[in-house]
Order: sequence, then structure tokens, then C-alpha cells
Amino acid sequence: MSETLMSCEEKAVEIESKLGKYLLLDELGRGAMGVVHRGYDPLLERPVAIKVMKGSDLSERRRARFHFEAKAIAKLQHPNIVAIHELGETDDHVPYIVMELLKGNDLGHRLEHGLPSIEESLTIVSQVCRGLEHAHQRNVVHRDIKPGNVFLGDEGVVKVTDFGIALLSQSETTTRGKLVGTAAYMSPEQVRGDGVDGRSDIFSVGIILFELLTGKRPFFGEHLEVTLHQVAHQAVEKVEFPDGRPRPELERLVLRALAKTANERYQHASEMVHEIEDWLKIHGREEVEVGEDPSQSAPPPMAPDDALSYLIEHTRTEKDFPILRQSAVNLMQLPDSGSVIDAADIVLQDQVLTANILRVANSVYFNRSDRKIDSVSRAITILGLDLVRNTCLGLGYAEAHDKRHPEVEIRKLSAKAFFAATLARELAVAKRHRNPEEVFTGALLHNLPHMALAYLLPEVHLYVQRLLEEGKASPDEAERRALTVPLTKVGISMAVQWHLPNVLLEAIGADESHTTTAARSPTAVTRVAAFLANAIAANILSEASPTDELEKLLDGLDRSLGLVRETAISIIQQAHQRAIKFGQSFGIDWKSFEPTARASVDSERDTDTLRDGLVCALQQQLDTTPDG
Repeated sequence: MSETLMSCEEKAVEIESKLGKYLLLDELGRGAMGVVHRGYDPLLERPVAIKVMKGSDLSERRRARFHFEAKAIAKLQHPNIVAIHELGETDDHVPYIVMELLKGNDLGHRLEHGLPSIEESLTIVSQVCRGLEHAHQRNVVHRDIKPGNVFLGDEGVVKVTDFGIALLSQSETTTRGKLVGTAAYMSPEQVRGDGVDGRSDIFSVGIILFELLTGKRPFFGEHLEVTLHQVAHQAVEKVEFPDGRPRPELERLVLRALAKTANERYQHASEMVHEIEDWLKIHGREEVEVGEDPSQSAPPPMAPDDALSYLIEHTRTEKDFPILRQSAVNLMQLPDSGSVIDAADIVLQDQVLTANILRVANSVYFNRSDRKIDSVSRAITILGLDLVRNTCLGLGYAEAHDKRHPEVEIRKLSAKAFFAATLARELAVAKRHRNPEEVFTGALLHNLPHMALAYLLPEVHLYVQRLLEEGKASPDEAERRALTVPLTKVGISMAVQWHLPNVLLEAIGADESHTTTAARSPTAVTRVAAFLANAIAANILSEASPTDELEKLLDGLDRSLGLVRETAISIIQQAHQRAIKFGQSFGIDWKSFEPTARASVDSERDTDTLRDGLVCALQQQLDTTPDG
């Protein structure tokens, strides 16, 4: 037994308190809805926060509703939402919620010590909106957004708390004739008793933003009835900033969130985030306080250590990270000497994969005969184990269409990964590699940590992209700022926990240092092809690249693989065309493979002319495709 567990058990015995498997330690606070304890989970050996709710007067109907909606709430996983580990009831049928234990304090406590700067206020609200957008997309409405339910972490990460509490709070946080605390943050539709959706939460966020910017609540009366009447009927007409300076665009932003009619507000929390970010881009420098250095980059959306831990923790299972199927991992772990029956058994355990393997195997790209492939065993026999592995892995990328963030196009990233993997395979063929499909797999996996970041932590992904677009950091430096380590290190960690073969681990961990000398072994070719193919695909399909990068990458191909520029460009064009056909067999539209022209071009630089010429040639290929 660990010392931590022993000390926690001694503390629990001292206060003689347990709740199921959890040890209840000291009390953290109490409010109208219940008592919060610092707890400890002896099975997972981690501290937790446990809120035991006052539920003795709950009706069976409310309790049933609580359990129904709790299932949806427990699925919310977002950096700006407090993680709920468990929702349950005591032996006396009192609901309780087990949550992650946070370090910091709530926004209400922060407001007691003065107003934050405008920039800090907008950053707080932006993070709240990001968490709410995640919840709203899953049909979960908080219903009780207020400063006490906005937690400011010590590392600058804002988390929305008490989603579970909100299920029971719609009518129980007020008492007749007395204001208990949340009426001042209700929406008009809540006051009227109408049905609510995500726009109700947006109204509450508008109240918080008004308070952060002015130091006053827009609705506050001496009695509950007065406050509720103000919320329902009194329009907010202006925002008076403490320094007296007019900020018309920011005032309009606040007033739109506080519109009495839901249809006149932001319809999605993400819309409010975009307007906040646009305002900060234009006016943020004007709001920098004396003594601050405006040249410094904005901090990452969450603490780098937390982001790294979250990323590694949530790529362990297919449930959290569906891009990587467990069946794909099992196939990659299967030795090359494995039988068709062994591979078929793995595929047949996944019904969706079985159907998709047969669909892909019968596509024009793979099946050139008139005879239909109607069994997995035959598909594996005809395609080969390596190609089936890649098909299984590719399906995870192709089916990743969940819109995790309005600014992150997962399908475009999937197309980029297919292009890179196809290019790596063509480079391997040019070098007469013994197993080009293995190189394809390595290149696709090299891209996997980037996909994981975009899928699981889209805010951090966008932060890295902005650093690159603004020219403030190299890819390696940008990733270190966001995660403390480069993404290649994250990929290696993922590969180790999945027990992947060493050659694939080498491909995932490949970086620029491997391109300095000639690749003389199959493993070295796999490494170089995986790294350079991904870098070239990223350069061609996105704008966030240094102007001279493509020329350096082509030099790397010449130096490490002995492919002169003309040959390399021809291979890139051929790989792009094949990637489009390959992607279409997986259901990825050809438009996702469109190369990206630079927003601004220096015509005097050969590197721009080189890239522009290649992009033009690839675009012409797209224009002549049957579906293009």
C-alpha cells in the first residue's frame, strides 16, 4: 500500500467517513445545493472532489431525470469542462458527483479582489464559451452559468463546473422572496419557465462578461421578484467601462449576448468566441497594461503539462480516440508471417470494419476484375496483409468526420495524411524498398500524434498553427510551447503503449536529423520517407510554412534518398494523383486534396516560384480528374 493511500485512509478513519469506494477527507465548502468534500479514490490512487447534494426532497420524477441526463453529462470531455468521474446515489438515495480535484479558485472569488483586465476578462469568457460549445453540440445545457461555476485554474485554464448540479438547479436555486444567488444570471426564458437550449447559457455568459467589464451586474434587485422582472423585461442598452473609454465593437458584442430574444443572440457559443478573438486581434494591443510586453505571444489555451498528460491519457483506447481502431493495432502487432486466418479473425471481430474492408476491397482502386470479393479471407489473400493493415488504419482517418471545433477541418487533415502516406510509399518504390506498404503505414502513423492533437485538443492545435502562421516559431518550437515536447515524442509514447513493431516506432519518431545523410538501410529509408513525405504534404496543403521550406525538403530528398529535384517533383505529382483515387475509395472527397496557394507571394524568390509551379501543376491534375 502506498504512503499516500495510507495517509488518506488514516484521515478518513479520523473523520469516520466514506462514500462507496471513496474516502471522504476534509470539507472544501458548502452551498445551497450541497457539500463539497476533498476525497480520495483508493483504487486509482488519485484525489477527487465529491459533491454530496441536498436531495432529500427530490421527487422520483426529478431523480429519474437526473439519472437520464447524467449519462450525457458524464460523456463531456473537454479541457474547459471539469471532468466528472462518477455520478451516483448514496444508500439513502442522495445524489452525489465525483469530479476531478482542481487547484485554483472560482471567478466569484476573483471578482472579490478587483476586476481583471479587459484582455483577461475576454480570455476567461472565451474559454467558458469553448467548453459550452462542446456541451451544446451534445445537447447538454448547463442552466446555471455564474461566476461560482467558472473555475480559474492556477495554470490559467478556465473550467466550467457543476454540470451535474445544473440538472437539479432550474427551480431549486431560488426561494420565494429571497435571492439565493443564481436568479441574477438567469435568462429570460428561464424566468418565464419556457424550454431552454444553449442560447440560454449564452445569455448567462453575457451577464458574466458585463460584470467583468463594468464591475456591476446588469440585473440586481433587493428582492427576488425585482431581479426576475429585470431579467425578463429590462433591456441592457449600454456598457459603461470604468475608465470611461468607449469601445463600441466590444459593447455590441456584450449586448448581442444579452438580447432578450434568443433568436437575436449568438446562436452558438463558438460564434461568440470568434467575435472575441477578432476583437482581441484588432484591439488587444490597445488594452495591454503598462509594464507588459506586447511582443510576447499569447499563452497556450491550457497548461503545457496538462495538455501533454491529457493527450497521452486519451489516446489509450479506441473509445477516446476512434481514429486508431483497436483492430488496426492488433493487425500491426501481427507478425508478417501471420496467417490469413489470424488476420481475418481480427477483422471479423469488428463488424463495421468487416463491411468497410469489403467495400474498399471492391472499389475500382483495388479490384480491377469483374469478380466481387465477398469474404474477408479472400480480401486479405488478394490485397495482402500489409495492404489490409493500411486499409484498416486508413479507415480510422477517413471516418474521422466528427466536427470537434468549427476551425479544425479533420477531413482536410485526413486527406493530408493520405497524401503523405501515398508519397512515402512512392518514395519507397523509387528506392526499391522491400516493403513499400510498411513505409505507407509508418508515414500514416507519423502523422497520428498531429491528428490526435487536432481531434482531442483542437484549441491547442490551433494555437500551434497560429504560431506557425505568424512566423513566431518553428514546428518543433511551437509544439514545445504547447506541450513541453515535440509531437514526435508524443507519438513514440503512443506507439510504446500500443506495443507497435520497432520499425513503425522509428517512423513515428523520425525528424529532420534523419535527413542529413544518405539512408542506406530499409529502416532508414522508412524513417526518412515518413518524415519528408509528411513535411512536403503539409507544405503543399497548408499556408503555415516558411517560404523556403519546400526547397529545403527537396534538398533533403536528394541528400538522403538520392532523388534529384526533377525526379522528386514528378513523384510528388504522381503520389498526389494516386492519393486522390485512394482517398476516394475511402469516401474522402477530392476537394480535400486541393493544394493551398500562398496568401502573399514574393515573386523574386525562386522558392515561391518552385512551390507555385508545383501547386499549379497539382491543381491542373485535380481539374482533370473525373469527379473534379
